[in-house]
Amino acid sequence: MKPFVTLILTLFTTFFLQASDSYNWHTTQEYQVKNEKGRLFLVKIARDPNGISIAEYKKVLLPNSIGKNAYFVSVTEGRDTNHLLIADDTWYYFVNSHIFYNSREKITPEKVFTVTSVTKFSGSQNFLIDGVWYRVSYNPYDREQPIKKEPINSPIEQLSSPQKEKSSLLQKDWYYDGKNYYKEDEFYSNKWHRLKNKNYITLITHKKYTNKGRKSYQHQLQPFVLVDDEIRYYEIDNRRNVFKARLVRRVPLTSEIKDLQLCFASKDKLLIEDKVIENICDFDTMTFVGSVVDVINPSGDWAEVEYNYYFKDKNGVYLYHTNEKTMKKLSYDPQTFDETKIIEFYTNAGTSL
Repeated sequence: MKPFVTLILTLFTTFFLQASDSYNWHTTQEYQVKNEKGRLFLVKIARDPNGISIAEYKKVLLPNSIGKNAYFVSVTEGRDTNHLLIADDTWYYFVNSHIFYNSREKITPEKVFTVTSVTKFSGSQNFLIDGVWYRVSYNPYDREQPIKKEPINSPIEQLSSPQKEKSSLLQKDWYYDGKNYYKEDEFYSNKWHRLKNKNYITLITHKKYTNKGRKSYQHQLQPFVLVDDEIRYYEIDNRRNVFKARLVRRVPLTSEIKDLQLCFASKDKLLIEDKVIENICDFDTMTFVGSVVDVINPSGDWAEVEYNYYFKDKNGVYLYHTNEKTMKKLSYDPQTFDETKIIEFYTNAGTSL
């Protein structure tokens, strides 16, 4: 089945939200083909290590020769080939992935195989045609033979291991004898350490609220636990066999906690990054919309970034920016505000909202 080609409002700027080189190494890439009022664009989106915040957005116009039902298939980037695989109703095409890094690069999709001739494909280089597997390489700078194909044995499909659910407790492998908690020494077997710190006992016996593995490049959410109708933050000393924790902040809990992917909220508080601020949203209808990264020093060896977080409820749209003390209400319609709208605003404005 072909991926659905999303229709969005026309975006006139081809390149925006350009991240720094040092930060780019930490981002993940995704690709799409978007049909914008009959014009096809090949889109690249880079996301922060948290998997949500948009760090970079680029797009290039595809030639009219590509069918209007075109869709993205896969990408291969390596030492011998760097290309994207897209398809329309008739053909599979290779596209040089360097078009996103060099604005002078001409986009010239190369026809590979007809859609009807391909029975199966693995990745963007292995195709099963008439019962024979072919490995296809693409070098757009080879003028004599940019596409090379050779018969191969059936490729072995790599199956990723299922992700085990992470423990909700701060520490794993604790042993409880009905009275005390013990942990085996990390260097010496059969040597156990009894946990004496009461705060640390609280941490391992209560659910820890985190962003569930969505670790941001910077300004990470500070974990907390709920104890006796309080939100509690602890400073942890996790040196070898120390296991100490110091209570550093208490916040009254006035309602249930809502998970907003990169942060949490109660009826009157937003718990975001290392801040606890007033929640001005309607709690019952509050949702997280998306996030965009601001790269502060893109030319530095170590990039500094800040985040824009967008929320909405039945009454409006809201923004929180890193290190601010309050949320800001924006003048946009919550009924139509989504991540596509965020991209549209950044494209047209070229800056944050």
